[in-house]
Amino acid sequence: MNPIATLTQGSNVIVLDGDYSQILVHGMRVTGPNLKPQNWIHKITTTAGITSLTLKNKDGSNVKNALATTNEEIKIFRFNYLQNTPLGNHFKIKNSSLTETTLTADGAAGDTQLNVASVEGLKVGMFVNLEAFVNDDNVGEGNNAIKIVGVGSTTVELSHPASFAFTSGETVGFISNNEVSNTWNNYKSHTSTTNAQVDEYDYDDDIYELNVGGRYGIEPTHAQVNGTYYIDNLRGLIHFSSNISGKNVILKYISDGLGTDEEMIVHKFAEEAMYKSIAFAILSTSNYGQNLVPRFKKEKFAAIRTAKLRLSNLKLDELAQSFRGKSKIIKH
Repeated sequence: MNPIATLTQGSNVIVLDGDYSQILVHGMRVTGPNLKPQNWIHKITTTAGITSLTLKNKDGSNVKNALATTNEEIKIFRFNYLQNTPLGNHFKIKNSSLTETTLTADGAAGDTQLNVASVEGLKVGMFVNLEAFVNDDNVGEGNNAIKIVGVGSTTVELSHPASFAFTSGETVGFISNNEVSNTWNNYKSHTSTTNAQVDEYDYDDDIYELNVGGRYGIEPTHAQVNGTYYIDNLRGLIHFSSNISGKNVILKYISDGLGTDEEMIVHKFAEEAMYKSIAFAILSTSNYGQNLVPRFKKEKFAAIRTAKLRLSNLKLDELAQSFRGKSKIIKH
């Protein structure tokens, strides 16, 4: 974005030509003809519809004062987290909104929890605007932003610790990203065919006269009366259909057992591959037994290939079930 800013020589506070509090996030980079290089937003203040920005270097250790007193067009860049997702898509703030509240307790550098006067309107995933929390290279190696990961009755848990101390009475802002995906829009607009009535003719039950030929090509994941869901990996959310409302959902997962460094183990399916790899590495760098290196090399690659197949846990029946209803014919 390219707002007009009022600069004052020797000051690191610049005044914009309107209210930009709804879309600006701490950590965005700012450039301008009369600004020093490497400027980042560290504080956003809006009074009477006019937004002011406090500029510092990326980690907040040095102020960035303007070089002249003037009005000029500046450029504000979205930082990496608002541009690219792990899937390579653009994740830009759109239709965003600002929710402000007041801190009710002091905090020190390293704290990740805020005590606030109200949690109304606060949701997981919102970005935090508080000078003590800096979006520097320690936050996802410079490719992430500090955001809410938990909301209590009077507290907010943040994804990364504070870089500086903060005091009770400070105003803290949270920026929401109300942009929704096409998947979410389609999911919300879809009328669920699942129904709690087990004798509904859409389902394969004891009533077959209305189902003749009606189940050809059905997706197996939808051939049940337990409701539907989809997982939003980007925002870490699981969306359920409305007919699951009021019911208990049990999530089961398989742990890898790696809770601490002391618990680090090698999966039994990969043990042989690890031993073969170690043996090949030792023998290939030794002056002795070079005639055995080709055999150990073959054994190593064979063991790795076997381990990958065993760890992939592919089942022919499950693959065939998942691909039923697709355009491909599965023969088995």
